[in-house]
Amino acid sequence: QSESYDQTFKRLLEVKLLVLDDLGAHRSSDWAEEKIYQLINHRYTTRAWTIITMNGKPSDLEDRIASRLTFTELSEVYKVEAPDFRTLRPTS
Repeated sequence: QSESYDQTFKRLLEVKLLVLDDLGAHRSSDWAEEKIYQLINHRYTTRAWTIITMNGKPSDLEDRIASRLTFTELSEVYKVEAPDFRTLRPTS
């Protein structure tokens, strides 16, 4: 039996460690942006472990989301500079 959307969203809110990969890479609907905000805000207020990867800076995101990611008492931002491995071609 498959989970309902609400059940899945609740699991995302409560999972011990959540990884959001490539946040902000795609244009989202207003509904999707709201759900991302609700998810990040809930995890922020409950101090739940969350890892977010993105190609840009937190300031590239909507202000209310960026503010949750850059509050220095609860979060750490690491800049990792590396080539885009998707564009590298094999040398052989």
